[in-house]
Amino acid sequence: MSFWHKAGLDLVLVVIAVYLLNNFAKRQEDLKRLALDSDALQVDPLLFLMPAVFALGAGLLALRVYPWFIRLVYRAGRRWWPPALYHTLVQISRSSGQYLTIKVFLILTVSTGLFSANSARTINDNMESKIRYAAGADIALMTRWENDAPPSTGFGPPQPQSEAVFAESRRIQYSEPPYRPFEELQGVEALAKVFRKEEAQFVEPKSGASGRTTLIGIDTKDFGLTAWMKDGLLDYPINGYLNLIAPNPQAVLISRSLAEAAKVKPGDSIRIYWEGLDQAPFTVYGVIDYWPTWNPLPSGEAGEGRDGRPQQPHLIVGHLGAIQNRLALEPYEVWMKLKDGVASRQIYEQLAERHIPVVSLRDTNAELIASKNDPFRLAINGVMTLGFVISMLISFFGFLLFWALTLSGRTLQYGVLRAMGIPFAQIVGILVSEQLLTSGAAVFIGVLTGNLTSDLFVPLFEMSFATTEQVPPFEIVSRLSDYVQLYAIVGFTLTIGLSILGYRLSRIRIAQALKLGEE
Repeated sequence: MSFWHKAGLDLVLVVIAVYLLNNFAKRQEDLKRLALDSDALQVDPLLFLMPAVFALGAGLLALRVYPWFIRLVYRAGRRWWPPALYHTLVQISRSSGQYLTIKVFLILTVSTGLFSANSARTINDNMESKIRYAAGADIALMTRWENDAPPSTGFGPPQPQSEAVFAESRRIQYSEPPYRPFEELQGVEALAKVFRKEEAQFVEPKSGASGRTTLIGIDTKDFGLTAWMKDGLLDYPINGYLNLIAPNPQAVLISRSLAEAAKVKPGDSIRIYWEGLDQAPFTVYGVIDYWPTWNPLPSGEAGEGRDGRPQQPHLIVGHLGAIQNRLALEPYEVWMKLKDGVASRQIYEQLAERHIPVVSLRDTNAELIASKNDPFRLAINGVMTLGFVISMLISFFGFLLFWALTLSGRTLQYGVLRAMGIPFAQIVGILVSEQLLTSGAAVFIGVLTGNLTSDLFVPLFEMSFATTEQVPPFEIVSRLSDYVQLYAIVGFTLTIGLSILGYRLSRIRIAQALKLGEE
């Protein structure tokens, strides 16, 4: 056993990393529970060194068990192994300390490179998902609605008393603008009307529970064709929920926070209204955790509940037509899903040509471009990419250097094997099997260690973002292309290394090797 294994450094490193990871998890829970930003708690810089510490410890721990695996393979087929594999198994089992350095080296570089790739993928994907979720569609805009509200003079101090008297005496009446101009826009794949009311109220008739909620009104078919929703956020696909409420205009979906606070379940009745309106009954058909543009995380602005914790936001999703007919007609947004290859500028030009008065607009593509050019994201991507490339280059040159020196030190051994009559093809087989059971096994362990390190420590980057705005939840993302690149680089390294070693092996002269042994 090596000194590292005798001293138990592998166990010590893993325990330290897991302990600090547990502390991170507690801090993250405090941030979410108290609805604090990431700046509210000081981040320990040592936490960002833990991935390398854990990868080293986990790699050493795997190498502690690996000799038992070699012994098992040897005993399982020692009567049938060919001479090349038999020689390799004996060589590895009797000289395990000789290969420990290159194994640890490969495990650490491969796992670190894979961690860097997964970290960059995760940060990019979560940033883009956050932007798409908050916008809801490619373009979300609202036009000017004609109304009978009294004009504001813009001179002198505001007069809240007169405005309050007007609000109490009569609600503002809106006139819906034409919708057909949006349907005639070129390059738009789908359109949807989306009404949003932040200050709506709900009442549960049986228990009398009430409170504030966000009300969203949609046309189910158009919304399903237009809105963007990340997979896995809901118990079922979003179109399943839309199909559930589609047949009944009075059907609504409620958030889980509202269901738990008001003790409401599917099939119960719930009344909805807002200031100046009478209550209208609706029927709960389903419970959801997320919905495009809705943030289910508590924030400090929502106030505190009875237990001293921030209040959970509530949501109700219903039919736009039912809300307009039974409650009131108020301005709604127009969501657009663009066709592939269509730029937002084309939509802007058509809106200007048709003289459509746009009051507010949110462009997802423009926000994605701005996010990609963000200095923080550029720095993270640069560091992670550079870390991956450097890890692979160090692994390549370290691999070649180690095996070149090893082959030079075992010239006599190979010469004796050739003198005993073992063909050159079997000598190459010895070299190949030795590579697979040492370097190949180290790469495989490095991939497993890198995946485990990513699953445990990539969430560290969540502390770099505001926890109250991290919707959808921070999720570890890995791409098959990263693994393909990794395996391609490793395969290229092994192939070039074996080619060079095979060439050097073919240049060995038996007489010179034996004479070297006599000297």
